[in-house]
Amino acid sequence: MSAKDLEQAYQHLDFMLPLRVGETWELYVDREHNPINELKIGLRLGAPTVKFLYAGHLGCGKSTELNRLLRDLLQNRRNSQS
Repeated sequence: MSAKDLEQAYQHLDFMLPLRVGETWELYVDREHNPINELKIGLRLGAPTVKFLYAGHLGCGKSTELNRLLRDLLQNRRNSQS
């Protein structure tokens, strides 16, 4: 079920349960300046180990972003093996 407004979206969120790989992403909002994109670029270019401190308040999307990174890395691996 997709939320029709912010109030409905808030009612459907459980901040203790991050979205996992394979779950629906109807409520996900992509941000233009996402630090995970910098990490993806570094990984793709084979940059030396990069460390990020990814912090934020409860429910802001930290685990969701890291799960999206995992999903993208797995998809890239599958594509490169084909």
